[in-house]
Amino acid sequence: MDTKKKLPKYVSLKISSSHKLNKHVPKYSKSSNPRSSSSGSSSSKSSNKNAIWIQSKDFNNVNFAKLSKHGIGNVFLHEVAISQYGKSSVLNWAKTATKNGIKTHLWIQYFYSNG
Repeated sequence: MDTKKKLPKYVSLKISSSHKLNKHVPKYSKSSNPRSSSSGSSSSKSSNKNAIWIQSKDFNNVNFAKLSKHGIGNVFLHEVAISQYGKSSVLNWAKTATKNGIKTHLWIQYFYSNG
């Protein structure tokens, strides 16, 4: 493919559903409304599919119980938190998130101004 030294506008991948790569893809449902359970109350923590990004400066200000209650099931923590707070602190933070039904993902920043 001749791109004339430009990035393509899109890339298409055809990966079969049985490919081993797919074992790493989480199962997401189409409905992300945590209040849509049949009983009228909020659904279980495991059904929370919404996500937020957390800057490392906000590391110590996160209320996981409140996030989970409001439908957050995933957090993307900026990877700088590891160098700022230490690996063990970040691991403990992630364990606390897990206890509240929230999965932690490291957010690694690429391509930013002046960087």
